[in-house]
Amino acid sequence: MGSPLYIPVIFFLLPLVSSISYTEFIYPNFLATNINSADNGGAFLYSLNKTFKAAIFNPLVQESSFYFCVIHVTSNTIIWSANRNDPISSTGNVNLTIKGISITDEDGNLRWSTPQLQSVVYALRLTDIGNLVLLDRSNVSLWESFRYPTDTIVVGQSLSVGTVLLSSISSSNLSSSNYSFSVSSSDALLQWYGQIYWRLSMDPNAFINSNAVVEQMIINSTGLYLLARNSSVVVIQVILPRSNFRIAKLESTGQFIVKSFSSGGWTQEFIGPVDSCRIPFFCGQVGLCSEDGVTNSPSCSCSSSFHPVSSSLGSWGCKPIDHSIVLASPCNSSSSGNEMKTPVFSYLGLGYGIGYFANFRLHFPSVCDKFNLDIFGLSANRSDDQHGVAS
Repeated sequence: MGSPLYIPVIFFLLPLVSSISYTEFIYPNFLATNINSADNGGAFLYSLNKTFKAAIFNPLVQESSFYFCVIHVTSNTIIWSANRNDPISSTGNVNLTIKGISITDEDGNLRWSTPQLQSVVYALRLTDIGNLVLLDRSNVSLWESFRYPTDTIVVGQSLSVGTVLLSSISSSNLSSSNYSFSVSSSDALLQWYGQIYWRLSMDPNAFINSNAVVEQMIINSTGLYLLARNSSVVVIQVILPRSNFRIAKLESTGQFIVKSFSSGGWTQEFIGPVDSCRIPFFCGQVGLCSEDGVTNSPSCSCSSSFHPVSSSLGSWGCKPIDHSIVLASPCNSSSSGNEMKTPVFSYLGLGYGIGYFANFRLHFPSVCDKFNLDIFGLSANRSDDQHGVAS
């Protein structure tokens, strides 16, 4: 009988990617990536009752931009984002150390971080109202996401005077846009490039109760409120149906919306302005916005001599058929250099009933190059003025 044949068995130890998530607290030194939390959709921390989650999240599947976000679990709605203007890939890192939170890309380059803190971080907590809080060993808050909102506030959060909400470019691109919402000492305002185009006090659903100096805005189970004197006085209020969970958000469209969530989904409760044509740049560059009298929905069009254009991001606008709006340069002189050519202008009459939001940018590529004029935000509101656009 022959000798037994022994075949060596080699065990290959392969690294396993596991999706481990934590509840309420995580502690330094902690590192998270989207890939390591892939089975949880990028989530690595949940609030105690699983109402909110902290995740490295991609708003649009198949896209390469990932953001460190706080998300309402049931509706899968982002309420806050850290690196909204500097996304990372799926292999980028979110790091929790004793110095705070930092976000780095796959090459180790810093993309975002919390500011310098007063003391050493002991833990990061995600509360059941959606607030990310850095705590020291004495349970004292060192930093809170609620103090640095992006485009949304939730029940339990306040928006103080001087704090600004900036809209996102789109639902998948969280980069900040040019629409802003802020609370002043007397009102709440929507602005575009610093121009006010809506005030809460002018809305028919808003009630003015006091002329006290406003300190903050909140939303709660009964409505939206501007408060004064340490929240003891209501200055302006919007009463809404009772709801346990609602958000106030500055949408990418430039509208400020309050909506509540229940088992049936989202219910829009308040919107300002209602007329979309009151929003600058709603129809893009030199686009004309008009309300459909039948459907009460906005539509965009172009004046004669202009044609519609759209970008890869889906933005809409109009450009002249000859592809430019140009002001002649004073450098267009005769060959002798002693005589300046007279610039020739023509004007396109837009007709009555056309108003516009004035925002002009002049570019000077070189001293003797053309002056390029970009015009933004024409809209068909109910003005009786007649305006012209240089062509």
